[in-house]
Amino acid sequence: MNVWVVLIGGIILGWLVEWLIDWYYWRRGAEAFYTMERDLRNELASTRQELAEAQAALARLHGQPAPETGMGRTTGPRDAATSAARDEQRPR
Repeated sequence: MNVWVVLIGGIILGWLVEWLIDWYYWRRGAEAFYTMERDLRNELASTRQELAEAQAALARLHGQPAPETGMGRTTGPRDAATSAARDEQRPR
């Protein structure tokens, strides 16, 4: 009976030690992941703001209102007449 108590006690002790090591390792890894995700989300927001500012500046240069954007893309194709008129004004 003494052998069985030692065997079960060793299994339980081994399981607890493994659980503590995994908990420490994954906790540290998850914290690094959340930090990286927060930094990437901040960078994405900054890049989107820069894109909106660049599109507004480009629209001012062309004398048109800034395009409506959704996720960094224009909402529709350019007007064909505007595109043709712009092409005529370009020097060859």
